[in-house]
Amino acid sequence: MVSGCLIPQDDQVIPELPPLKNRPPRIVAARYGNERADEVELRTGTACSREEFNVLVDDLDLDDTLRSFWFIDKTETSLPLSPSPLGGSGQVTRTLSQPSGIRTQLGNLSAGPHRLTVYVVDSDIQEIQNAQIRPVEREVLLPDGKTGRNDGYVDEFTWFINAVSCAP
Repeated sequence: MVSGCLIPQDDQVIPELPPLKNRPPRIVAARYGNERADEVELRTGTACSREEFNVLVDDLDLDDTLRSFWFIDKTETSLPLSPSPLGGSGQVTRTLSQPSGIRTQLGNLSAGPHRLTVYVVDSDIQEIQNAQIRPVEREVLLPDGKTGRNDGYVDEFTWFINAVSCAP
């Protein structure tokens, strides 16, 4: 026979967990055709066939809509090319396809080194000023009834492109 004593337990209910904070998207890789790309040798000219340039992005917030902005040889006066927003897919890793106008711009590059800069944003955009992307700040309701600010996240990555002419 075993003896023991019972200790009374608290009747306090654990409060609900607060909602998860917004987590930033993260550019993890790029693909040029079927190859992973860190540096790209790009064949330019009208007679060249070109592969698609896609960006792989991880976002732990599966329902976030991602927006991307693409710059070639970005300066303070550059305007980005932007494909349609990519809605949540239920997948952590999503593929952002190149905007339609970028194929023409890449094909018209002069021979030599260039930069392709891509920004990925998980919120609406307030403005693009001096080629800088600024997300919209939104108020969110916190579990305690107070409000907080969610100013979104931006991730940026630049790839180096070596443009080489192809013979027709």
